[in-house]
Order: sequence, then C-alpha cells, then structure tokens
Amino acid sequence: MEKGKITLNDIARIAGVTIGTVDRAMHNRSGISEKTRQKILDIAKEYDYKPDIIGRSLSMKRKRLKIGVLLRREPTFFWDHAARGIRVAAKEMEAFGINPQIEYFHMTSGFTDEEYIAMYRSTLIQMNEDHKNAFILVPVNHPFLVEDVNFLNKKGIPVVTLNDDREDSQRIFHIGPDTYQSGRVAAQLTGGLLSGQGRVLLYTANYSSSGYFLRKKGFMDKMHESYPDIHITERNQKTVLEAFYGGDVDIRSFDCICNIDGATVSEGVALLKQKGDVDFIKYIGFEINSDVKEHLADGSIHAVISQDAFSQGYFALRMLCEYLVYAKQPKYDRMFVRCDIILKENMIINDRIVNPYFMGD
Repeated sequence: MEKGKITLNDIARIAGVTIGTVDRAMHNRSGISEKTRQKILDIAKEYDYKPDIIGRSLSMKRKRLKIGVLLRREPTFFWDHAARGIRVAAKEMEAFGINPQIEYFHMTSGFTDEEYIAMYRSTLIQMNEDHKNAFILVPVNHPFLVEDVNFLNKKGIPVVTLNDDREDSQRIFHIGPDTYQSGRVAAQLTGGLLSGQGRVLLYTANYSSSGYFLRKKGFMDKMHESYPDIHITERNQKTVLEAFYGGDVDIRSFDCICNIDGATVSEGVALLKQKGDVDFIKYIGFEINSDVKEHLADGSIHAVISQDAFSQGYFALRMLCEYLVYAKQPKYDRMFVRCDIILKENMIINDRIVNPYFMGD
C-alpha cells in the first residue's frame, strides 16, 4: 500500500481490530490494551498515516460538533473574558462546525460545599442530555469530578480542564495559569516593595479551589526562601470586611496586603478607602477589571497579577478543535498561559496593546 494513502479502515483491517478500536488508539482514549494501542500506532507510523483533513472538516461541519463549556460565574469580569476567548476561537474555527455551548456555575454564598457539588454535577448531567462531542470544564475540587471525567472519556467524549486542573482524571489536556508560580511572583513583588522587612496580611479567602491552595503555597514558599524577615498573617474569612477589620485586627499594623482572591481585590481597596486606611498600606492583588484600573491609576493598588482569562478560553477551544479535527495532541498535557504583572505605568497604554484580553471589561 502506498505510504500516506492509508485510511483508518485500512489500519483496522491490517491490525485485525474494529474501526472503533483504531479511533480509541489514535485519540488516546481508554477501553483498549496498551499492546493493541501500540500496534495500531506502529501501523499508522509505518504507512505514514495522515488524517483526511478535508473530509473530516466537511463531515464535522455537517454534524456541527457540540462542545459543552461549563465555567464559573463569579467573578463575572474574569469569566466573561474566558467566554470571549472561547467565542473568538469558535468564530475562527467555524469552518470545522465547532459549536460551543457555554453554561455557568454559580458559587454564591449561602450554600454548603455539598450543595455546590450537587448543583455542579446536576448542571453537567443536564448539559450532556443532547450528547456533547467534547467538554471544556472548570473543575471543582472533589473526587466525583474525576469519576465523571473518566466516565465521559470512556464514552469517547474528550474533556479539557480550564483554569483549575484535576491531573488525577483522564482529561486530555489542561489550559490555565501556573497558580503556584503566580503565588511566587506575588511574593517577590511583596518582598521587593517592603525591601525584605515588614508585616504582611495575606488574604486567601475561604474557597476549596485547588488553584487558591497552590497560589498560597507558592507565596509562602517564596517568602520563606527569600524574605525570612517578613512576618505573614494569613486571613481566610469569607469577606474582606471580616479579614481586614474583624476580631482584634489592627490593619495599620501591616505594611502590605496581598489579596490572592481575584474576586475581591477592588472590594478590599474600596473598604480601605472608606475606613481612611488606604494611604497607610501597600496593596497587591490578582486580576484586572475597570475598578482595579481606577485603583491602579490613583495609586491605591501597587500591582496586580493577571492570568489572562481570554487566552485560557481561546486556547482551550482552539487546541480542542485541533484535537478533534487533526487528532493533534498539545505538546504537553498541562499548558500554561502568561502570568502578567500590571502596574500603573503599563496599564495606562492598554488600549494600544494588541492583546484582546486587555480590550474592555
């Protein structure tokens, strides 16, 4: 047989397996033995198999591939950027029949962790009632998610994780920030602002997200390694009001606040302004929106670290499309977006930067 002309049906015939088994091997799905998988891949390599891109494109366009996307709803500004990235990628890939259907998972106060998990799982089940071809999920930190991702994978439905990851699941790849590294960046910014000495209030919020845990760990590790003379007080209350002014806290006894909860950065600064304390303390946070820009402009916030939600959404869908159309795996199964430090001086030129996540809120 001429090299480069072999089809999946040919590979199935040579290997003595079904076309479904070949598909599982080519897309790295479960349900076949490693010996069979390797046999199929060796045949594909020997005969220089190339996917029929045009045929697959036309077939997918006719089918309109349904991609289920489950994002968090809060903070709205962050997830709106991620959704925008997904829509831009979908527009670019519309020739392949990619149709993302975005739903949101609310994490508002008043519910227990068990209730959150039940609502998340219910939403995921409802989303798959019309039999999605693939999913992009922002995972919750609970073992059930691993079970559900593995179940979808077994059914031939690939899953990509976004922002937070579950490495112990059978997701095909992950797109998001290196949250541990971003915590270390925040620590270096804080240590530099304080010249290696002083007192820091670290607000970590009270979430079960693995991302927050890793961000805090990165911050603490870097502080202990490089700034042993900085004393850190961690506050993880539900609200910034409780964290900054609850109990016996004297906010003016701190030299810097590092707020690693991107949802409450602006709220925390507004509270300091209201109490008349904003001029007595330095402030570092995460993520950018219109309110944060105002606080950066007037010097109330010294720096924020952005984890580019737009690019997270954009590349998650783009790479998933390449996987579905070309059977192309990303180079790594964990792909990280940039970690950008935004100051007053590089924030004021944002309208001229050719980077969509800076454009608007």
